[in-house]
Amino acid sequence: MAIDHTCALQLHPQQGATEMDRLRLRAEAQMSARYKKRWDKGMEERTPQMNGVVTRRSSNDAAVETSQHGRALTTFLVYGVAFVAAFAVMMFFVSQPRDGVVGVPGNDSFYHLKMSELLPDVGLVKTFPWLQFSYFRTEGDGFVSHHYGFHCLLYPFVAASKYLTGDALAGGRWAVSTFFAITVCIFLLILRKAKVPLAPLWLLLLLILPHQFFMRHGYVRAIGPALAMMMLLIYCLLRRRPVKLAMVAGLSNHLYLGAIMYTPVIVGAYAAASVLDRRETRKFPWLLVSAAAIGWGLGAITYPYFDGMVEFLKLQVFGTGLSPDIAVGREWKPYDGVWWFVTELCGPLLLVTMSVAVARFRLGPRLDVDELFLLFLNLGFLVLTLKARRFIEYWPMFALLSVALMSRPLFGTWWATAQEKVGRVKAAHRQRTLVTVGLSIWVIVFVGLAGYPRWLNVRQSSACKFDLPAIRATMDFVKANSQPEEVIFTTDWDDFPLFFYHNAQNYYVVGLDPKFTHERRPDLWERYVKLTRGRAPVTTSLKREDDSGKTFVDKLDIKLADIRSHFRADLVITDGDHTKLARQLARDKDLATLIYPESDYAKCREAPFLVFRIRPAKTGDSNPEVTSQSAS
Repeated sequence: MAIDHTCALQLHPQQGATEMDRLRLRAEAQMSARYKKRWDKGMEERTPQMNGVVTRRSSNDAAVETSQHGRALTTFLVYGVAFVAAFAVMMFFVSQPRDGVVGVPGNDSFYHLKMSELLPDVGLVKTFPWLQFSYFRTEGDGFVSHHYGFHCLLYPFVAASKYLTGDALAGGRWAVSTFFAITVCIFLLILRKAKVPLAPLWLLLLLILPHQFFMRHGYVRAIGPALAMMMLLIYCLLRRRPVKLAMVAGLSNHLYLGAIMYTPVIVGAYAAASVLDRRETRKFPWLLVSAAAIGWGLGAITYPYFDGMVEFLKLQVFGTGLSPDIAVGREWKPYDGVWWFVTELCGPLLLVTMSVAVARFRLGPRLDVDELFLLFLNLGFLVLTLKARRFIEYWPMFALLSVALMSRPLFGTWWATAQEKVGRVKAAHRQRTLVTVGLSIWVIVFVGLAGYPRWLNVRQSSACKFDLPAIRATMDFVKANSQPEEVIFTTDWDDFPLFFYHNAQNYYVVGLDPKFTHERRPDLWERYVKLTRGRAPVTTSLKREDDSGKTFVDKLDIKLADIRSHFRADLVITDGDHTKLARQLARDKDLATLIYPESDYAKCREAPFLVFRIRPAKTGDSNPEVTSQSAS
């Protein structure tokens, strides 16, 4: 701190200071003045330099900030391009017109669209009156919606489509395309975070996945969001994010109740891979497993239909899926030919898988935890796909992701070998660039040759197979000529979604899944099968067991009038596949009257749909009895 020398020079003798004090203070003041002068001069010399340092620091900070913004913009563009491309691909698949009308593929798509459309009016329904003889629980008439979260997710698309087009079908196409694009972006996110080389090329290889993978993702079902959530589970496990893992596990249960089974399978595969890791790094992932269990449990407990969840899943998984005892939907059946599956359906995917797997196991190194985890998922879902073809909607993406992660050391080994052979990093980089370009060209050609026939097949197969104008006209007539809640007898259990979409005013007999009727009322299901196939009148027998395990044989006398007496139907709708039943109804004037499209059966028997009104029963008519006898 400098002394104020002006004050020191103004000291007077009367202030009590001696001559020696004044001389000492003068010397100190002079030294301070010289120091201050040198300080000021040095500051003048150093100020430009210091300003330059500050300027350079500011410039460096700005450069870093600009670089970060550039990387963020590049990342945004990469994911944006991936999203738009995937959206366009799926829209191309699901927009094939039929007779000039673009619908949505699949039967169940219409059910989900209607349930989403009805959400503001009915909310989360506890009973399902639209199906009179479908039972979703062991007892009572309680409903379990295992897609309620998907219906909520679907609603914005349905509402926008209704507002813009007056119909919800376009919203279904927008929704499945959006869900597929999100799944592709999550796939890309995993590749980038796992540092998989040439990630865009792996995106191209998505286009060679089996055509049935794309077909099923074109259905307006929870397939797309469910796969996206499963990919998020994988991402959280690979990145070791327990909190996010718990959140995804809980939300998955609400989005689609099938996640009750899928989440433990995925987390269990990761735990098994951790236990089987090399000894020096082997460690059970207690934190991740505990977080997943907590999120999964909270998601299950807070599910709106939790009280009927267990019995419903038991019926769906075992009664319909893994061990059906009646004819169920084709999606639960295995593929007919192994050779067809290996060559025509999954040939390109299996070729890429085998090439990378052989190279990896030949060149090494040993699989790490993440690679082993994805290999377990790959093989596990492959087995499920061979058991039930519906799992083709999940397995191919798991397979490609597994192969992509296994390929990482192969590219690293190639890079090290190139540097060793060439001896110069710049030359090796040039060689790597040439090989990358060549590999890109090869992948594009391979994808084009292998994928183009598949893309056309997917587009043609994804066209709506129903005559929507004829169905719409039929349902408009039915709504105008029937009372609300009157029951319609349909000739196929899978007709319900389509009719329900166009007419929620009336009720129907069976639908959604044959086990929903057969499990509780096997006698009623047997009557339905025989009636719809035009085999009544007929006498048949049906085995059953009571609570004590004793076996009985029920004798069933099935008559055409059971449509009225057992199913309490007011209307019957037949199509071109059930002409035998239509002829029986047209002949039985006491039971039914043809009302659409004409009243003369001979003139309109070739029409796409016929509507019969069931006449009231005469006084004295009674239901046929069911006789039982014990069976040894």
